[in-house]
Parts: sequence; C-alpha cells; structure tokens
Amino acid sequence: MPPFCLRHRAVGRAAVAWLLLAGTLAAQEGEESRERWQRVPDVFAALGVGPGAHVADIGAGGGFFTARLARAVGSNGRVFAVDVDAAVIQRLQQRAAREQWANVEIIHSAPDDPRLPHAVLDGALIVNAYHEFAEEETMLRGLARALKPGGRLVIIDQVPPPGRLRDGRSAQERAHELGSWFVVRDLLVADFRIVRLEDPFIVTEATDGENDRWLLVAVRKPELR
Repeated sequence: MPPFCLRHRAVGRAAVAWLLLAGTLAAQEGEESRERWQRVPDVFAALGVGPGAHVADIGAGGGFFTARLARAVGSNGRVFAVDVDAAVIQRLQQRAAREQWANVEIIHSAPDDPRLPHAVLDGALIVNAYHEFAEEETMLRGLARALKPGGRLVIIDQVPPPGRLRDGRSAQERAHELGSWFVVRDLLVADFRIVRLEDPFIVTEATDGENDRWLLVAVRKPELR
C-alpha cells in the first residue's frame, strides 16, 4: 500500500478518535451543567439517598440520574432504572455496559406497573416524567408496594406557565407539564403522606416561568389499603 494511503488512513482514524473524544467531553460538560441547574445534591437530600440505599429512577431516560444514584448508593446499594420505552431500555443497557454499572438493574416497565420487587426501596425518584404517566393511580400503587414503610417518593415536574395554570389536566399533560396540585391529589388517593412541596423548586431565567419545575416529597404510609 502506498505511504500516502497509510498516512490518509492514520489521519482518518485520528479524526474519528478526536470526534469521539470531543463528543464525550461535550456530553460530560452538558451533564455537569445539568447537575448545577437541576440541583442534584438538593434532590438527593430530599430523597434521603446514601451508601447502601436501594432506590429507583422511574422514567430513567438517558440515565442522567441513574448514573449519579449508582455512585451515591455505592457497591452495597442498588439502583433500579425503570422506563416504559423499549428503545430507551436498550440505550440504558448499552450505557450500563459501557460505564460498568455493577449496582444497577434495568427494568422495562408497563404503563400500569413499574415491575419492581415489593418492599425493597428506600426511595424512588421521578424527574420530568410523571406528566407522561398514562395510568398514574396504578403506577403509584405499584411504587407504594415497592417502597419500604416510610420510603420516600420524590417527584419533579414542569410548572405550567401563568397562561396555562387554569388548563385541565389533559391539556397540561399534552404540553409536557403538570400542576403540582394534580399530583398531590394522586398521592393522597394512593396512600402517600405529603412531606414537602416546593413550587417552584427550580427557577429558570425565563420571565414567563416556561421551564420552572416543582418538587414534591411524599412518604409511603406504614399500612396500605
């Protein structure tokens, strides 16, 4: 093979490697920025997560919180990454293999069942996914069964802007947002006790509150109906 072909191939490989590295660094920088604005330490404090805890990331998506929960609970803890979307599950499995998540179990849930083992969770986290639930009552009851007595459920979702505050639930959900008052009712019906509501919890620079988020903390009652 002529020398210039070898040089061309080497340059090509180097370019591909550089692009992969640049993409990885950009993704890391984006996640670090997200840690700041999404107040990850405050979220974990609300969840009460610590070494050895068993927690679930419901609607895990790309695994942003799953990765951080896995580090927080350590080798003696367990994280259940739950999602209803098969394509998302596949990407989570690929990331788990790539990043060697030894303490993470990935679960393909049903719309009405998180498919979690019973009474094993110290906490469960739902970030920007509750408004997507099609069967919120049965999902919450499934989470209540998966939580230990006193286990915490933390939900974060998007605040409707002032112009949509009076919209009905379905209209808000179609806009990928949901007023916290709807979720408070759901939790009470599902035998949770409300511990804390911070609305808004995350305030963006947008003047109309388009991207603000609320945080709600609830506890599973000792006795379920």
